[in-house]
Amino acid sequence: MSIIFRQLRQFYAAWPHAVQVPSLQAWLWFIVGFGIGILLYVPFGSIQYDLNGLAEAVAVERGGPDIYRPNHMLYGVIGRAAFVAIQSFGYTGASVPILKIITALASSAAVGFSALAFRRLSGNAVVTLLASVLLAVSWSQWVFSTDVQYITLSLAFAAGALAVMVYSTHLFGVIAAGLLCTLAVLTWQASVFLLPGFALGQLILNVGRPFRIRLVAACCFIITCILSLSLTYLAVAILVHRYGNLSDIFQWLTSYGGARLPIWGRWSFDRLSPAGLSAIASIVPIWSGLGLRDLLRGSFRLEKLPALLSLLGLLGLILLSLWRVLHWDKDSTTRHRSALWLLLSYLVFLPFIVWWDPFEPKWFVIPNLFLVSVVAVIWGSGARQGKSTYAALGICVILIGFGNFQTTVWPRAVIPNPNIQKAACVSDKMHPADLFLETDWSWAPYVRYFYGRDTISLIDLSARTEDTNALLRVIETLILERHQLGGRVFIEDLDAYPSSQQEWLVALTGLSPAAFDSFAQQPSFRCAGQTIERLVLKGTK
Repeated sequence: MSIIFRQLRQFYAAWPHAVQVPSLQAWLWFIVGFGIGILLYVPFGSIQYDLNGLAEAVAVERGGPDIYRPNHMLYGVIGRAAFVAIQSFGYTGASVPILKIITALASSAAVGFSALAFRRLSGNAVVTLLASVLLAVSWSQWVFSTDVQYITLSLAFAAGALAVMVYSTHLFGVIAAGLLCTLAVLTWQASVFLLPGFALGQLILNVGRPFRIRLVAACCFIITCILSLSLTYLAVAILVHRYGNLSDIFQWLTSYGGARLPIWGRWSFDRLSPAGLSAIASIVPIWSGLGLRDLLRGSFRLEKLPALLSLLGLLGLILLSLWRVLHWDKDSTTRHRSALWLLLSYLVFLPFIVWWDPFEPKWFVIPNLFLVSVVAVIWGSGARQGKSTYAALGICVILIGFGNFQTTVWPRAVIPNPNIQKAACVSDKMHPADLFLETDWSWAPYVRYFYGRDTISLIDLSARTEDTNALLRVIETLILERHQLGGRVFIEDLDAYPSSQQEWLVALTGLSPAAFDSFAQQPSFRCAGQTIERLVLKGTK
């Protein structure tokens, strides 16, 4: 034991004892970044409402164990605390407006901490400003910062950890970065992939220090994260959910909503292309369509101009950055190491995204922090650039932001979601005892949140049953239960779905429209051009 303590004393003696903190001038960059976020996010709050955000709002309003889901626990805890606090002042409304404010403030803080880190990484004020704006206006960051979204709060903690790491080499800085990463993981569980990147950074950076000191720093960071995460999850599992054995705790930690779906958690080469498109879509609005096919046919659609300009801005940014790399000083080993570390920190997320869900750009919110950091390093200190070069870089950033604003941010802020109108029509035709069986993730949850009608997801039910026969039996039970309560069960006319949507439903649930032939399907009403049918057990009225 005395040998271990002697080694620890030697490690601590070799560690820098001066606690490094950002200067007052550096903290001004946090204020600048935070201000950029406030200006971009608060005035343009979305009125289209992301369905995942509504699920968070339901959990916050309900309280209890629902907010302690391991996948994004901290957002629910903070949201619930804020909601209860504001209710104590007489607030009687929904939680969505409060959660949108929390999201916007967290996203603004993320931009602020990122600006702090960019200043250190680039050593250039102009580059710091442009990199901060680039991160703030990238598609995923801007869109999800104006809605109810947990992943941007996780980004705030990740950006804080990045800032701590690039400013401080002291032991306390390593521990602080580890605790901030813990908060990021508790907010979005996939942020666990921050750990290898930050641990690797302790080894790659600060090469002037002995390797064993850098190795100990990496170990201290990992140990801090593992210990704090383990204690937190264990406390919640035992004290909140009352799990009594390790297998139950492990099942709770490794499941998403208590179930697994075919679309999540599988490897396939055909998922690489969607992941690449999602990476691009996280920066520019390619999901809204670019109109390139029409353009190649000689037909130009004016409404596609902002999206095309944003794509042009991204291409310009890539080409200018490659040109900048080619003109790097060969002796800039520090910048080479920093760029390598940040790029690896970005890439470590990609296998998870391909495996989990390559079709969703929001998973790139945190990886893009490192991607923009690479841009800051590339354009940072070294040979000074002319004003025209910086102007070209600025134009690229402006084009990206303009395209995202015109195609997505502004429409989401002023145009009501047409799916909510459809939900209003359906709920108006339902009685309080009725149930609607959801068959996709596009609109039915609005029926439950905004209009108080009961809905249940066919996709979620399929994830909790062994096979299609068991799923059909569950549906039969639901119909019987509602019938006994004097209610009815409704579903969209699946035969009217396009073939691609029918195939998608079969892939997730195993049920084709023909599988429902075992029920009597009675057309009841129409909403938004879609027939809504009532499911009835054959032989009953």
